Amino acid sequence: PRLSATRFLSFGDSITEGVSSSCNRTLWGMTFEETMLVLPKAANDSWAYPNVLQTRLRATYPSQSMTVRNFGVAGETLAEGTSRLPGVLTLEAPQVLLLLEGANDVNRGTSPTSIRNSLRTMVREARNRGIQVYVGTLLPQRPLGEQGSCRGFRPDDVPPANDQIRSMAVSEGVPLVDLYQAFGSVPGALIGPDGLHPSEAGYQKIADTFF
Repeated sequence: PRLSATRFLSFGDSITEGVSSSCNRTLWGMTFEETMLVLPKAANDSWAYPNVLQTRLRATYPSQSMTVRNFGVAGETLAEGTSRLPGVLTLEAPQVLLLLEGANDVNRGTSPTSIRNSLRTMVREARNRGIQVYVGTLLPQRPLGEQGSCRGFRPDDVPPANDQIRSMAVSEGVPLVDLYQAFGSVPGALIGPDGLHPSEAGYQKIADTFF
């Protein structure tokens, strides 16, 4: 089998970059912004979803040179991502953009409408360059304090944000990758200890769902 595209670019925040974070007592009582300032630097481990996806694509399509470039930036908001994306697309010239961003905006209280509009701007930026875009929905969060969660600040705001992401994908005619549904719509074992970032199995699930 062969694919018509071989150059993929994953763009987003720490969930794209590949952060696996835990909670400790010093994080309890902090605001979300404060907890993100002490987020450990992602090591781009083999289980980061772009790496898992690249491995699977190369195994499935061995006659082609598949690449999945990781351009996730921990702590990034959609406003920052919207500003950063054009330069990355110019530098990398991908054929496919895998877009997963907005978790930080949810936890900062950004409205679902604003999240939708920012993602639409990013989708159109890529499509105007002839790039195929796949848009991911946001992951479920574990509420603060539940099983030690320290970063699940706004779990109830995720579904309305995802509703707007889904409607935007339909109106723009781009494929939706419904990660929220793939995770079972609940923060089970696929979400790690901090209530926000995926576990290793969660990153595997993201890669499988994009695949």
